[in-house]
Amino acid sequence: MANWAALQESLVGLPVSKRAKHGIHFDKGNGEIVANFSGKPCHFLDGGIWKPIDTKLLLRPDGYYGCPHSKVKVKLDGTVAVEGTDYVQRTELPTAQTGLLDNDKLVRKFSFGEQRMWVTEDGFKSEIQLNRIPTLTEAKKLIASESGTLSAQYLKSLTVAIDANGDVHTYSTLTAFRTWLATAKFPVVIDPDFGGSNADKTIYGYYPFAGGWTTIRNSSNTTRAGDTTAKLGFDTDVTDGAPIYLYRLYFSFDTSTIDDGATVTQANLKFVCTADESTVDFDVYIGKLDWSALAQEACFDGSLTCDLDADWRSTSGISLNTQYSSANLDTAWINKTGVTYYTLLADYDRDNQTPTAQQLKYITLAMNENATAEYRPVLTVLSAAGGIPKHFMHYQRLRSL
Repeated sequence: MANWAALQESLVGLPVSKRAKHGIHFDKGNGEIVANFSGKPCHFLDGGIWKPIDTKLLLRPDGYYGCPHSKVKVKLDGTVAVEGTDYVQRTELPTAQTGLLDNDKLVRKFSFGEQRMWVTEDGFKSEIQLNRIPTLTEAKKLIASESGTLSAQYLKSLTVAIDANGDVHTYSTLTAFRTWLATAKFPVVIDPDFGGSNADKTIYGYYPFAGGWTTIRNSSNTTRAGDTTAKLGFDTDVTDGAPIYLYRLYFSFDTSTIDDGATVTQANLKFVCTADESTVDFDVYIGKLDWSALAQEACFDGSLTCDLDADWRSTSGISLNTQYSSANLDTAWINKTGVTYYTLLADYDRDNQTPTAQQLKYITLAMNENATAEYRPVLTVLSAAGGIPKHFMHYQRLRSL
């Protein structure tokens, strides 16, 4: 689905009362408004009018493909550029064919994999899937080349590779990349991307299992952002002595378009689980943590000390690729003048219940960069009218008040 706002309209089925960059508000009648908020932008300003973002690729006069909301443009040969700048990115690929359009994606196939490219709501996304180990010559053609200067409105992500087990390699040199590939489980996905500000992130630690639980629970190693999916909980190989990983997630939603004076009467978080490796079931806790100004370790530690909200749900009986809503959240936490922040973590992590090396106790959740809009996190807020409405353009030009 390339149009998140249109998706919400079809799911909710109520008249739209307001549109904003990160949310869409619906009129329930009797003075009640229900608003769905996305971490990613869902509307863009066009001549003073808020319009839904649609990421379906359209042919431009200059031979590139792009979307009305974005300055990013792509060619069938895999060239990526940003209108008004000299920035150019391109991955040569081994034996690459001319790209083919698939709605909102451009697909370039080669002999042992393919590249999928698309313009996102606030940047560009690429995934290169490898089905076998490349030769040295082939590997050189898998790393994107760049020229020019990327606009300051975009954040460039590190080039990473992820194997079928979820193991991650951050690219530094071709030699290190090929060494990692030698032990990776295929398929492997590489993602050279850039995007806008990230509304979610993962922070995790990893240590040898022996004597490591206390250390990993209180010490972080890495922050990742811009992922399509992310792990939550404890992950290790079934062999004693293998490294252990502990993942906590962080989300933000711009809820500033709720009217001043309106009373928030209900709030719920919705997520989609894309993989369940919880051989021992656990609950997913939601914490109230404003992580916006916190450094990595303070953010990681804050998940253990912040006030908890309602649970999202248990992993028991969970179905994959299905949206589940949390129980009702604390309405006082919803920020009507700014951004509302949350953290997610496993119950045994928060409660300090040490897992064993044989236990796989993690799930994978869809994040804001997920290509399937139906899978992305949603914050739904119900409010009762009151006070002075905030004036946002809704398919009409803003007039002087």
